[in-house]
Amino acid sequence: MNSSRPTTGRAALFALVLGLVAGCATPAQHPSAAPAPAARPAAFVTEIATTVADLDASTRFFVDTLGAEVLGTEDVAGAEVDALLGVSDVRLRVRALRLGAERLSLLQVVAPAGAPARTGARSNDLDFQHIALVVRDMDAMHTRVTPAGVASVSVGGPQRIPDTNPAAAGIRAFYFRDRDQRALELIWYPADKGDPRWHATAGPLLLGVDHTAIAVADTGRSRAFYEGEIGLQVRGESLNEGVEQAALSGVDGARVRITGLGGPSGPGVELLEYEQPGPGAAPPPRAPTAVGYWETTVHVPDLDATIATLRASGATPVSRRVGRCQTCSLGQRAMVFLDPDGHAVRVSGD
Repeated sequence: MNSSRPTTGRAALFALVLGLVAGCATPAQHPSAAPAPAARPAAFVTEIATTVADLDASTRFFVDTLGAEVLGTEDVAGAEVDALLGVSDVRLRVRALRLGAERLSLLQVVAPAGAPARTGARSNDLDFQHIALVVRDMDAMHTRVTPAGVASVSVGGPQRIPDTNPAAAGIRAFYFRDRDQRALELIWYPADKGDPRWHATAGPLLLGVDHTAIAVADTGRSRAFYEGEIGLQVRGESLNEGVEQAALSGVDGARVRITGLGGPSGPGVELLEYEQPGPGAAPPPRAPTAVGYWETTVHVPDLDATIATLRASGATPVSRRVGRCQTCSLGQRAMVFLDPDGHAVRVSGD
């Protein structure tokens, strides 16, 4: 819930479950000096996708209630889909939405039937994941969302992070679950926090997606995966605790170490380590056909090298092999892995 990285950029189109893809003057150098090394291409999140039980009902919520825009709907199936998701004979209907400048893909599994949504999950359970929806007016959006069949996670409505936490002071946020028990967050940034485009004073209530947040058991271990192996960069850190954090997350006595990572564009990935009361349940990772499955796509500059690094580190593959997606932007290749806590990440590239 604390993120301080740039968030604009170009989205790559979802492939099956998803897929999206300034120079400054340099000082003069002495003639004998070696040329400055070229900037290393950076990894960045391109898109986020999630599996829904009823595509049309979920679309109505995201469009009519939150203010998203439908970009298109596509039916996908075949050997490449099966290999990428590690399933057999799957048929999917994918609907791409635009939320501000970011993309979210809603996935309905036509066949075979998948597991229903998990109930009773808590914010510190290690399968917890949400997207943070930035709003221009928290009270107005909260008023719009609460009658729309959602279940509040936060106690007492939107919470304000107190001034005793300088890294996140003034941020207001609200956790809730939609009809599929999917965790979502509304977040509002004061003028001294977040990307400048989050400070709009007019226009639509929904401004975009700042980040996807995931519960982790060990920040260092997760940083090794997202930063060391995939190539995202740390953008901000904070330690959130007190009555406001407990009320926000719905977890008594919550003390949460938050680490925000990201790239030069796209949403960030936020690591939530509950130092108190500690990690909650750690259920098995949800299959791509299960309602409530999340998948985060990260574009990497060298896909083969990244996959080799992930394999060498022992990361668990979801995909059977590297494949060229049927509907990926620019026909990109991709492979899905699980992070150390079981969250699905798709790495993609040329």
